[in-house]
Amino acid sequence: MKDNIFYDVLEEFLSSLPERSRFIVIDRFGIYDDEAKTLDAIGKKNNITRERVRQLVNASINQINESKSEKYNKVQDILTKYVDSRGGIVYHDRFLRHMHENHSVKRGICNFYVYASEHIDLIQNNNRKPFAFAVFKKDFDFDKWNEIHEFVEELLKRNETVLSFEKIVKEINNRIDNLNKEHLREYLYVSRTIKNNPFDEWGFNTWNEINLRGVKDKVYLVLRYRDEAMHFRDIAKAIDKYGLNTSDKATHPQTVHNELIKDDRFVLTGRGTYKLYTQE
Repeated sequence: MKDNIFYDVLEEFLSSLPERSRFIVIDRFGIYDDEAKTLDAIGKKNNITRERVRQLVNASINQINESKSEKYNKVQDILTKYVDSRGGIVYHDRFLRHMHENHSVKRGICNFYVYASEHIDLIQNNNRKPFAFAVFKKDFDFDKWNEIHEFVEELLKRNETVLSFEKIVKEINNRIDNLNKEHLREYLYVSRTIKNNPFDEWGFNTWNEINLRGVKDKVYLVLRYRDEAMHFRDIAKAIDKYGLNTSDKATHPQTVHNELIKDDRFVLTGRGTYKLYTQE
C-alpha cells in the first residue's frame, strides 16, 4: 500500500483481524479494487448468511474504533474537519474527489473510514428522499437543509427558468441571515431534484438547460450563454470547451449545423451564422 497515514492505519488494522474477517472487510468496501461487494455476494463466497457478514463487518469496525490509536484518530479528524468545512454535508463524489486529490486516498478506503467513523455518515440511496448520495456530520441540521431546499424549489418554480448561483445567493440572503455562500453550494449539490449546468446555472433536473438531451440542447445553451450570433463551427468548439460534450470524440460541426437548420429557436443571420430567436 501507499506510504501515507490512511494506508498505514488500514494496513495495521487489517493485519490484526482473523483471516476470514480481513477478506470480508476488504471485499465489503472494495479496499484494493474499489469494487465493493454486496452482503449477499460475500455471504455466498464464504458460505455464510448476509446477516453473518454484516455482524463480522460491524465487529471489525468496533475493533478499530475501540483501539483509538493516535493515527486512526488523526485520519478521522481529517475526514470530519473537511465535511465540517463544507457546512456539514458533501456530495459523495465531491468528497471522494477531494480525498483523492488532497490525500491520495482511493474510493474503497475512503468509504471504509466513513463507515467506521463515529462523527460522519453516508446518506445511502433512497434513505432520505430529497438527498443524493452524500457524506454528512451526524449532528447535521437536516431541518435547516429542508428549509433552504424548499425555498430554492419555490424560487425556481416562480421564475420558471434556470437561475445563476449568485441570483440564488442574493434571494436566500434576503431570508436567511449569515448563510455561508459555499455551504449553500454544497447544500444544492446534494439535492436530488436541483442540479446545475457548466455555467453555474441551477434548475430542476428535468429541465433541458440542466439535463441536456442532445446536441440541440447544447447548441441552445451555448447561444443563450454567449448571447451573440455564432458560426456553427464555433458553436461546435464551444460545446466541447464548456464541457457540454460527454463523448470522447469532438462535437461534429455538421451535426450542429443540422440541428440549427431544423429548430425554429435558431435564426440564420449570415452565412453559417446563427443566433437565438427572440420576439421583438
